Amino acid sequence: MKKKNRKTKTERRIEKELVWIIGFLLFLVVLYFIAGAFFKSFNYFEYKGLSFTKERYGELPVYRHYYYYQDQSGKVIQYNLFLHHDPRANNVSFEGSSIFLEQK
Repeated sequence: MKKKNRKTKTERRIEKELVWIIGFLLFLVVLYFIAGAFFKSFNYFEYKGLSFTKERYGELPVYRHYYYYQDQSGKVIQYNLFLHHDPRANNVSFEGSSIFLEQK
């Protein structure tokens, strides 16, 4: 005689509730990452081919762009350009594609 393994009504209800709870927790995790990416995008923008991020330096908001260049010895250096004002609102002309540092 085969013995059937049947779950009681209470066990099925508990399993169903666990599935809903785990599903809801996964939804919250996904929502957390989507919201983080959404709000982080407010602090990132591109202006004339340069990508800037808005950061805080203490109480002072600054706009940062960085790029890499090689010095005369061939060492790669990261240069951080910090601006106090939003470059999109500045009325400064922008020409050229390279920045040359004067060597003394």
